[in-house]
Amino acid sequence: AIFYSLQIAADITYNPICKNRAVDFCAFWSAGNLINDHGYKSVYDPALLLQYENEVHNQETPSPSTLNFIPIVYLPIFLIPFQLISFLPLSISFYLWTILNLSGLIIYLYFFYRKVAHCKPPTQLISLSILSIPVFLNLFWGQANIFLLICVGEYIRACLNGKPFKAGLWLGGLLLKPTLLILIIPVLLFKRAYKPLIGFSITAAITLLSSCIMVGFDGLEKWSNILISSSQGGSASNPGIMTNWRMIAYHLSSIAPPEIGWIVIVIGSVATIFMMWLIVRQTHFSDPNRMGIALLGIFAATGLVTWHVHFPTLILLIPL
Repeated sequence: AIFYSLQIAADITYNPICKNRAVDFCAFWSAGNLINDHGYKSVYDPALLLQYENEVHNQETPSPSTLNFIPIVYLPIFLIPFQLISFLPLSISFYLWTILNLSGLIIYLYFFYRKVAHCKPPTQLISLSILSIPVFLNLFWGQANIFLLICVGEYIRACLNGKPFKAGLWLGGLLLKPTLLILIIPVLLFKRAYKPLIGFSITAAITLLSSCIMVGFDGLEKWSNILISSSQGGSASNPGIMTNWRMIAYHLSSIAPPEIGWIVIVIGSVATIFMMWLIVRQTHFSDPNRMGIALLGIFAATGLVTWHVHFPTLILLIPL
């Protein structure tokens, strides 16, 4: 807590907003303004979004500096909150966003623990969760991943309450970052868990249909191109601060040939998936404790093998 406080104080003292603090939120806020001016489809126009991000950056920066352009990789339906909050001045909206996220996180963790454990959560446990790196980076950079934590938490609760269809509906919330689904969906198929898969399919269909209505097929094509660009090292990539085998290979490339990095990615990914498979194969999801351990293994493995995942995203492991 002392370190985080010093980090925030130093950043406020030496850096303008959007330089490091609120760097992701500034992109979201710019996207909200762009949507209000030109509609949802415009947010997937990199040149136009860069223009809006530059305007914000130049207003907040006393001297010219290089802007690290951040494209928007979310489906348009997930951008509605940023469209609304962009009506407020940037600094006010960021602090409001931070307060909403922090208070929402604390309230949800208390709610989740009470519902699952049927008792009041230890304050120390809540404090340790809040002081974890993913939570701090979500708040410091102004990310939106607390939504993922709630979706995973409600998925777990629905499973424990014997409501697999409802669980699948909540799982669809992970479409905020679709790469998080690369292991859980195949596992559910293997387990023949059809009810959660039907629930997920309904949420996915509603999300994609709504997004298609908002931006059209060409807008979704532009969105998919941005995703592909990010996975291939575009400006939203930043593999050096990821949590996966790709990050290890990225740093190894500074001291070893690229082939070594690819060997690490392949061997690491295969070993991770194999170990996850051993857990899942022997797990009966009807047992709450074993299901929780299996889900923890699935999503931890996802954080290792998926091609695009950063530290803040792993906030979804907290309920597990």
